[in-house]
Amino acid sequence: MRNPERIDSFVDVIIPTYVRAVIIICWRLRLDYLDAFDSIVENKEVIREFWKENPDLRFSQVLICLELLPNIPGFWYYMEEDEILNILKLK
Repeated sequence: MRNPERIDSFVDVIIPTYVRAVIIICWRLRLDYLDAFDSIVENKEVIREFWKENPDLRFSQVLICLELLPNIPGFWYYMEEDEILNILKLK
């Protein structure tokens, strides 16, 4: 079981940065999912509460379960929170 205490700090730090990073990836791949990312920021508290109820999910899995992000295959889907923070140089 993943530690649920990681959720609050991750959500507070990562959402704006992560969303920008995924937008850039989608733009480079010419995917039409940019509208979904605005709703990620708008639903920060929904994300937090759902994730606390399902702490074993990864961040990307939470976004897909809440239908805030389409299920786009890729490496990012399986990334742990600490990997995301390291890549974005937030840890």
